[in-house]
Amino acid sequence: HGLGANAEVWRRLTEVIEAEGGWRWVAPDLPGHGRSAPLKEYSSRAFSWALAAALQNEAERALQDEFASQSDPDQELDWPLVFGHSLGGVAGLALASQMTVQRVVGLGIKVAWSEEEVAGLAALAGKPRKLFEDEGSAVERALKVAGLWGLVPTNSAVAKIGRAHV
Repeated sequence: HGLGANAEVWRRLTEVIEAEGGWRWVAPDLPGHGRSAPLKEYSSRAFSWALAAALQNEAERALQDEFASQSDPDQELDWPLVFGHSLGGVAGLALASQMTVQRVVGLGIKVAWSEEEVAGLAALAGKPRKLFEDEGSAVERALKVAGLWGLVPTNSAVAKIGRAHV
């Protein structure tokens, strides 16, 4: 998922994958997004480590499932195919620099950043969490930051996960 979004943006795709059967998938929230904990410092490398951990956890579950079903526990798992939108695509490319992946499909990745944009993102990452007077305002802001305003209902899972009660 992209900056400000969460893994729920992949819900329709994961439903298709499940309907097809035979595929294992994981759609993690990037650090500081959705249900994941924030990082002390943000970088594509840090995001790739988080993705590597999520894939490792999924691989361990897959091996346990294979062993439990008494199929071939020595069979190696296929290398992952990584899909990422925007920030998630950058994280996927960084992941590919540290582990073997089948392919990385990046959608909507911004490749050229001015010094001002980089400084603005660093300043944004250093700001405290924004507080809102009501849930509706928080959901609206979360959807706008994620680029989903007007595209998903305000009562959807992706909208609800984009905010937290404090």
